Amino acid sequence: MEDLEKSLTKLIFNKLFSLRIAFVVIWISTTLIAALYLKYVKNETIKDVLPLVTCSIIIMTLFYHVINYEHNLRKFNHDIKIARETLSFNTATEWHKPTMIEHMKNFAQKIENFQNLVDQSNGKEFSLELDKLENEELKTSIVCMLNYFESISLGVKQGITDEDFINGFFKTVFTNYYYKLNFFIEYRRKQRQNQKIWANYTHITQKWLSCD
Repeated sequence: MEDLEKSLTKLIFNKLFSLRIAFVVIWISTTLIAALYLKYVKNETIKDVLPLVTCSIIIMTLFYHVINYEHNLRKFNHDIKIARETLSFNTATEWHKPTMIEHMKNFAQKIENFQNLVDQSNGKEFSLELDKLENEELKTSIVCMLNYFESISLGVKQGITDEDFINGFFKTVFTNYYYKLNFFIEYRRKQRQNQKIWANYTHITQKWLSCD
């Protein structure tokens, strides 16, 4: 339904643009015919006819520039939309590249060792475990994934990437990791006294969840 509305809107704009161009051509043609009529039928002097022609051309020139501006603005907005969608797609495909896949696998395998801390939302003990040398890989994977989610969320916030596309691609991913790691995020903020840590990620996830 949304695609149909967009197609109809585009069709209407294109028709309106064509009609306006046709109107400009007809107006100028009518002006020239009127000028020729006044000059050769009514025997008006060029001095009398020239102001009419000049005024008419000025008005139509201004009208044409307005039409051209609207057309260029629509083209610019369309190009921006395509660029945002392309960037959104490229951003999304990063999730399926080897590095991120390795982080996902690493997280899925190693988080089971701390499932009791996750179930208890024990951020302090979980953070202490991550700081141990033997759990460095898990900590790296968690931080890398959260940083990745944060950068995507920041892009949406700034309007750089398309939120609808990102929502469709990442909503399930964002919410799954949010439920698993929000307690750790909250503890990290409290520990470092910084509420901005991964804030864009948690904000957009909460926003999407509230729309369910």
